[in-house]
Amino acid sequence: MSDGLKFWIQTLVVPAVLAGVGYYINDTLQQQQRAFDKIKFTEQIISEAFDSNNPDKAIALTKIIPSLTDDKKFADDVVAMINSYYVKRAEQALKTGNEAEYKQIADAAAVFKGDGISISDSLKINPATSKAETARQYEQDGLAHLHQGNLEAARDCFQKAEAAYPGFHSSYEIANLLTKKVQEVKAGADQSTVRQQAIDTIRKKYSWRLNPQALRLPAQ
Repeated sequence: MSDGLKFWIQTLVVPAVLAGVGYYINDTLQQQQRAFDKIKFTEQIISEAFDSNNPDKAIALTKIIPSLTDDKKFADDVVAMINSYYVKRAEQALKTGNEAEYKQIADAAAVFKGDGISISDSLKINPATSKAETARQYEQDGLAHLHQGNLEAARDCFQKAEAAYPGFHSSYEIANLLTKKVQEVKAGADQSTVRQQAIDTIRKKYSWRLNPQALRLPAQ
């Protein structure tokens, strides 16, 4: 090999090869670091999201996870995993009669619903939970009518809630209460007074089974 060729190999080829090898090693290390960071991020999210005592925190995470990473597929997969977990939890709560747990999940889902597929949307289309969500909507409409002073419309909504999902919250009891209050108004009682009595009774006897924020009833 001539001295000139050796010179050019040492001057151009060897540095280029070393630079290529260095780039490959650096890129590999960066990929490994990104993979490690993703694993740590996933572990943290899972630890936060699957806290059985705090579905509010978990469902809130599904709204902010997409903004925490540039990897859309990764974010979508994590959100879908959390959604699936809590829909299954809600479904199991209904099957076992654990109304308090279902209410906790459904209330949180209602607060943090937004664009895209959310837990709230899934609860409405899931065969095991859709009837309960229909009853929940009638319940909300009923309370809205009650606050507006429309006792008959409120009663009708709670009757529909009971028909959609028998035993849901206190729909049966509230429908009966409002039936009596409608009769009192028809008998000559002052409507605003009767309305307030109905609200006070619901607040005192049944508000623990309702969502104070969504249904505009003061929390106890």
